Amino acid sequence: MLKAAKKNRVLRIPDEKAAEYKKLGYTITDMAGKVIYEPEDTAKKASVLAAENADLQEKLHEAAEYAENGDKKIAALEAENAELKNRVSELETQLDEAEASAGADDEKIVNLEAENAELKAKVKELEAATKSTAKKTASK
Repeated sequence: MLKAAKKNRVLRIPDEKAAEYKKLGYTITDMAGKVIYEPEDTAKKASVLAAENADLQEKLHEAAEYAENGDKKIAALEAENAELKNRVSELETQLDEAEASAGADDEKIVNLEAENAELKAKVKELEAATKSTAKKTASK
């Protein structure tokens, strides 16, 4: 035996009638008062679902804004990345040119030092020849 309650009405019903009373919106309890079935409060459930829907709509809007901002940020970062790659390429080219120029300059310095040493040797020879010629002329 069970109890079926709705508003102020409480009925004693056989166990086999419980399903029928559930469909009619009754709260079903055992004879000791332990609740076996309680119908849902549709108005309360509707308000809870409406609040949940509003929350989810807000989250969806935030996610859409985040995705839109993310796309803009990705585009900006890709543009910056392309600029930086171009700058790196330019600097690598300048570095290669500077290294090539430095190698050529080093070779030029070596050649000029060798030429300078040869010229100093010739100057010494000519000075020595001039001194010896001057001595010969002075001794005559």
